[in-house]
Amino acid sequence: MIFEKGDVTSPRGHAILYYRSSGVCLATYIMVLPLKLDLEKFIPPVMISQVKASGIDELTAFAIPPALEEVPSYEFLLKLAEQRFDDLVFGGEVSGNDFLDSAQRVSDAVKEYADLCQKLFNTSNTEEISPSEISDLSVNEVLFSMMPEREALGELSKMIGKMQFALEGHDDRLAQESVSEITALSRHLPESYQLTDLIKALEGSSSNRLELARLYLERCYKLLEEDYAAVSEKDDAIRQMQGTFD
Repeated sequence: MIFEKGDVTSPRGHAILYYRSSGVCLATYIMVLPLKLDLEKFIPPVMISQVKASGIDELTAFAIPPALEEVPSYEFLLKLAEQRFDDLVFGGEVSGNDFLDSAQRVSDAVKEYADLCQKLFNTSNTEEISPSEISDLSVNEVLFSMMPEREALGELSKMIGKMQFALEGHDDRLAQESVSEITALSRHLPESYQLTDLIKALEGSSSNRLELARLYLERCYKLLEEDYAAVSEKDDAIRQMQGTFD
């Protein structure tokens, strides 16, 4: 499993999985549910025992369609992943005529991808976060995954404002909450926005860290507007400000 878009150490929880077969691209879509699915609430009581026996009630990750389907091209998948902020994962070569092999490969890939997501969750610093905060973050992940870029940048601006409030009030918990929210949002925006660097700036100790974060935010908007001359100017301003930290 090779991540061609996204990060294997920080999977987004939703991915386009594709294989190649004699020059043709075959693909499916993987989703790892961020919330527990309790099917018993949605099925007749008489069917509960059958559902439990099938194991469907423990479903946390799945692929649609369950077997690989031919897609127009690799470029089509790449553009789709960029527009939807999906991970793009290459699974290897397959025989396009073997349905059972295709379905088994998809099933194995779903398990592998879900394990990566679980590993990320397990390594997160959850011992200092209350259950209600975990639920809030999970809900936010779903919301962020559906947001248009401009709306997501608006949320980022609010989060930076929240960080400013925390720093001015010397509220370390609120500051950490703000960074966690920005980190969650960053997983659903293109890497070209350099939000990892923005987060590092906020986690630093410089008195100018908020100003630097706002420069990164302004750069995001210019990139969204495809104003590359302005992006270059923001890059220069960022490098200049970073130089004052040294």
